[in-house]
Amino acid sequence: VVIIPIVKNDDELSNIIDYLKPTIEYLDTHNIRYLVDKRDKLSPGFKFNEWEMKGVPIRIEVGLRDMDNNSFITIASV
Repeated sequence: VVIIPIVKNDDELSNIIDYLKPTIEYLDTHNIRYLVDKRDKLSPGFKFNEWEMKGVPIRIEVGLRDMDNNSFITIASV
């Protein structure tokens, strides 16, 4: 699983990481490998494409609107 925070600054990243703590704890508890892609020099679109090309089966995208709606987007590639 790759988790891609969609952020504009470090404060937003910190808030999103806090929001994702239950999800990350679930992944840890169930021995599911994951990576939080915190690279700030790359656009979300570049990251989406990169991870899809690497064959990562599940991608979680989360931004501020997702936090406001208490949800996030999960993309599963088959």
